[in-house]
Amino acid sequence: MAKDLKEPNDAKINYILSEIKPEDKENLKNVANECKGIYDKTKKTALTVSAILFSLSFFGLFKDTTTFIILIAISIFVGIAIYGAGKTRANSYFKSNVPGKIVKAVFGPNASYRMKAGWTYNYIRSIKLFRTGNIYETKDRISGEVNGVDFTVADVTSGQRTTHTDAKGHTYTTVTYYFQGIVAQYEFNSKRVKGSLEIRENEVGAGSSLIYSRKDNIDFEDIVFNRDFNVYSKDKLQAFYIITPQFIEAFKEIKRRIPGNLIFSIQDGRLIIAINGAHNNFDYSAKAKSAEEMLESLIRELLPYKWFVDILNLDEDFGQKALAEAKAKEQSAKSRNDEEEKNIIDSIKEEF
Repeated sequence: MAKDLKEPNDAKINYILSEIKPEDKENLKNVANECKGIYDKTKKTALTVSAILFSLSFFGLFKDTTTFIILIAISIFVGIAIYGAGKTRANSYFKSNVPGKIVKAVFGPNASYRMKAGWTYNYIRSIKLFRTGNIYETKDRISGEVNGVDFTVADVTSGQRTTHTDAKGHTYTTVTYYFQGIVAQYEFNSKRVKGSLEIRENEVGAGSSLIYSRKDNIDFEDIVFNRDFNVYSKDKLQAFYIITPQFIEAFKEIKRRIPGNLIFSIQDGRLIIAINGAHNNFDYSAKAKSAEEMLESLIRELLPYKWFVDILNLDEDFGQKALAEAKAKEQSAKSRNDEEEKNIIDSIKEEF
């Protein structure tokens, strides 16, 4: 998922790898190598079978051209089917044995990875960050904690499949995807936030809010931030004290480093991050030059979830502090207004 987190985190990746027990690391490498063996064997079988069937298809020329073309198509189809089945087998074996252990290495022994689990449909509907339809898929659920901040993340696909009938009575189906990416939830220490607050990348990319209208958009002093993000809240005072200059710089850095269209929502003591276009990538990679490189790739895939906590300071109680400061300033302003009003009244009394 990370775009250019590679260089700054090489030392961290090496440290995580060094913390894995030698025997565990060896087991992980053995699994990766076994998957490579499954993949290579399947690829070789697919090419051999396809080549044989392709050669035999030329006998079809003795009958007619149509038979020849059909036999060629069959040889290609069989080769692809064998290759696909082997790749699926290698991928399933890899995901069942490797990512879970790497997740624990990165986030601690209490962290977990569940390949076939994710967010419930009702949860995704309840957070109201993007539209939902009759297509819903979720997988690769990770749960853990970073610096005491609990988090959960999973892949989510949401869309709508619609069947149409044209004027001639022919039916056809269209598919529209609303969201294809990751949804992450973090504890947010501002549990006193009333309602919700949304920070969305420009609406062309991330879609319009399902809760707020354009009139609820709040502009800040940072021109670049206003260009790249829309902030929605019913409580502008609260928004100004939560979205601090440090927060603004953090969001600009996240946009620079993380590909995909960003949606953030602060609600009910939690920060929800939805990134449309980004996915967890825990599949077996035949492109990796070595098992070590494959393990490094998995760790690199997980590091952004730690990075969000660091760059947004989610382990600090800044939310409640900000609201306390907001209330203090609001009270101070009210006191000044009351004092000014009293002085005016007193001056009027003196004149009369």
